[in-house]
Amino acid sequence: MSQQALGSSIRRPRFDIPVLRLSPRVVSWLQVGPLSVILVVLFALPTLLFLVVSFFDYDRTGLYPAFILDNYRELLTTPATIRVYVSSLKFAVIVWAITLCLGFNIAYFLMFHVRNGVTRTALFLLCFVPFWTSGIIRTIAWIPFLGRNGAFNQLLMHLHLTSRPLDFLLFSDFAVIVTYVHLHTLLMAGPVANSLAKIDPALLEAARDAGASRWQSMVNVVIPLSKTGIALGSILVFTQVMGDYFVVKQMSGGQSASIVSALSTEIQAMQYPPAAANAMVLVLFVAVLVAVLMRVVDVRKELVSRGDVASSGRDTHMMGGDARPWTFYALAALFGAYLVFLYGPMLVIYVLSFQGPDGGVTFPMVGVSVLWFENIVKPGQMANIPVSFGRSLGLAALVSVLTVVIAVAAGFGFRRRFPGSGALFYIAIASLVMPSLLVGFGIGLGFQVLGWEPGLFTSALGAQLTWTLPFGLLAMFAVVNRFNRSYEEAASDLGANAWQRLIHVSLPILLPGILGVGVGAFTLSYDEYARTTLTAGNRNTLPLEIYALISSSSSPMLFAIGTVTTAFSFLVIGVTLWAIVRMQRRRGPLAGVD
Repeated sequence: MSQQALGSSIRRPRFDIPVLRLSPRVVSWLQVGPLSVILVVLFALPTLLFLVVSFFDYDRTGLYPAFILDNYRELLTTPATIRVYVSSLKFAVIVWAITLCLGFNIAYFLMFHVRNGVTRTALFLLCFVPFWTSGIIRTIAWIPFLGRNGAFNQLLMHLHLTSRPLDFLLFSDFAVIVTYVHLHTLLMAGPVANSLAKIDPALLEAARDAGASRWQSMVNVVIPLSKTGIALGSILVFTQVMGDYFVVKQMSGGQSASIVSALSTEIQAMQYPPAAANAMVLVLFVAVLVAVLMRVVDVRKELVSRGDVASSGRDTHMMGGDARPWTFYALAALFGAYLVFLYGPMLVIYVLSFQGPDGGVTFPMVGVSVLWFENIVKPGQMANIPVSFGRSLGLAALVSVLTVVIAVAAGFGFRRRFPGSGALFYIAIASLVMPSLLVGFGIGLGFQVLGWEPGLFTSALGAQLTWTLPFGLLAMFAVVNRFNRSYEEAASDLGANAWQRLIHVSLPILLPGILGVGVGAFTLSYDEYARTTLTAGNRNTLPLEIYALISSSSSPMLFAIGTVTTAFSFLVIGVTLWAIVRMQRRRGPLAGVD
């Protein structure tokens, strides 16, 4: 879009309508108002509620308002509590170290060694596709992969690397760690890649010209400038592992426990005060971890502040110029191995979804059939997959639209300082890192106290927005902060008002990023089950239906569901990528970034 085209797009006939002049602070508050209301009502107040309930007394008939410390005393003096916290912390530290090493190198490879922007986007999407398959299915996919008759053991014996199956691969701490790394590596790679995108490749060239080795450039330039992404990724990985209850239960074979699994047991037994006390201890524990990381780096300052990198020159100033350095081949091999690690278990369930009628959820194959695909839509099955799939699509679509509207408005609002901006930012971060089951517990408990019936498009919708909105807000920081405001200034010089600048300049330029926010929100909602399980009422989404199906029985129909949802995800992501490429082509040379 040229300067002339920009001028013609905003020099349109218009009516002279009186415009109410508002101060920038008021405008910012109006823009962040919906986000503030949702986070305060659906996150802050429920958290305060289970703080209050944690001091209540209770029996089999109900709760009794009081101020007693018995719930905390019993929790903190029980040896089992210490063992569970030590076990959860062990898993969190090990998984954090692995995902940091793996995620950082993946992000570095994509941002500094992949020269073509379209190829880089395609590779990111290739990593992203499995996350459109239910996390529950991706977890149990490791069972036929790592089991005694699993694909990995069969491969090792076929290569004569072992004479018998390795039993430690499944239902062990090893299986738990492998599954966590599989599920959470992109939570580290994504924020790190965003930080690396802000590094001007010219800085690395200057370091090399000054005589620095690649290792010195990494230690003295790249890592310090990517500390925000490392800190944010560390927060996400740590809190997701600490807040998990399904992976530990499923992959350890019941040999390990997690903090949230104990809390879930208390909730199911309707022992709300002990559950609330357990929740508050976990919240305090997570808050301390997050506070320590926040002391290392001011995440808010570096996310909200503008970047100064010209990403348009990244593709022509990649590391090494025309010659490929040895690090390219090493990191390319690592990235390829990660894709095998990512897709290996998924390929196994794709194959097993065509298991014969007499086959099970592990190898060997007993014939080939499409019976399990037919059972997905066949009436009278234990799980009503088509109906729950429709509910998930409807809920995810609504969550996606609301997230885009609210997060985009808040992203523009945070471009200016306003009273309370710091508090709102940290509430959003707290909502993001809070263990999901605790958020659902707080909202479900609030509905119960008020005498309201929880529902899919009331309490469950609110619970999911407390998850998608913080992600959307952080994504908008990355999108808005690389937006070149000189285009808005040029539009103002041509006589455009604020509304015209938004419609004809800002939104068209930011549209690919906004579309990414929508797809991300849709994905998070579509796969969410921990926050929804206590807030959806009596209508299950697809993840809840799958969870119920796993609890009652196991059959290759689970894998058929995974195959169908993955095919659906390829279709949606393909359409999204096509739309982004088309928008960028129509946008022409206008980059929209500094």
